[in-house]
Amino acid sequence: MGHLTVLVIGDNFRDQLDKYQRMEYAPLESRHIVAVDVLERTKTEVLATAKNRPLEGCETIEGRLLDWAKYRGIASLAEGQVPDLFKTHKYGWMRTDSDGKICEMVQRTIPGGFLDWFEDTDNRWKLKHGATGVVIDGKKEEFATDGFAGSARKCDIDLDGMRNPIQKAAADWWDCATNASNSMSWECFVVIWEKYQKETYNQDDYDAAMQEWAAQPAIQAIIKASRLNKPSYEDLSEYKISVGADSWNQSVSNAIDLLRLSRKQYLDRHGLRYLLRYSDVIKDGQLLKDYEEEQLYASIPEEAVLTLACVHA
Repeated sequence: MGHLTVLVIGDNFRDQLDKYQRMEYAPLESRHIVAVDVLERTKTEVLATAKNRPLEGCETIEGRLLDWAKYRGIASLAEGQVPDLFKTHKYGWMRTDSDGKICEMVQRTIPGGFLDWFEDTDNRWKLKHGATGVVIDGKKEEFATDGFAGSARKCDIDLDGMRNPIQKAAADWWDCATNASNSMSWECFVVIWEKYQKETYNQDDYDAAMQEWAAQPAIQAIIKASRLNKPSYEDLSEYKISVGADSWNQSVSNAIDLLRLSRKQYLDRHGLRYLLRYSDVIKDGQLLKDYEEEQLYASIPEEAVLTLACVHA
């Protein structure tokens, strides 16, 4: 259990979130709940399990099917009986034939559900002068009054004003680190760790790998540069690497190893998603898997509503 921030693009963000709500938290009248025939799939799963865990005593495949259904709240349904979708059969139903074998198994679910419920908005959209947006706390919705909102039209958000500082900070840091290392290359920590890694984790091996990584001349030069140059943007975590030799950790090595990217690739990683820390993007009801941030924002109509939704997940 935890919390996520989801960027929702388009009208009615609550309904868009509902499309990806886990079944156990969804209202039973949700239009996104579907009935899925799972009998054959479940049989396949149970048979696969039987290969690794043989049947014992009087246990049968049919019995395991019943256990699977019971665990998921799928209740029996008599022939001719109508499912009670709000009580007994809210999670699904199954029927048996005249021989007592399961002939139908239906699970009610929301495919692809990954969140539990909406909590409030993350009010970090910087509004343009005179523009308005809204701040939402649960069911309470108010107009933004301090220049920041959790939901607003794209045309009302100062996207450049949000993006430019972090882009400049990333560019300055990449230039600084590259100049400091004099373009020397180095091995990433994950490559060095492969030489030390064993089947069983050993802290001493990990520390030795980290020390070998940190001892590289390019890394030493970058660390020295980080101590001499104050960050120009506090949220740029790559600046937070001014640590002592006894404080090396993988967050530090990850931050520095990213500097092996080209300047453009490095800057591309430091856009609005980096700044706002949203984990997923839902656009017009579709969960986006692969997208390029610059192209995504360019494709959004100016009147489209952008919502930073904080959800329990």
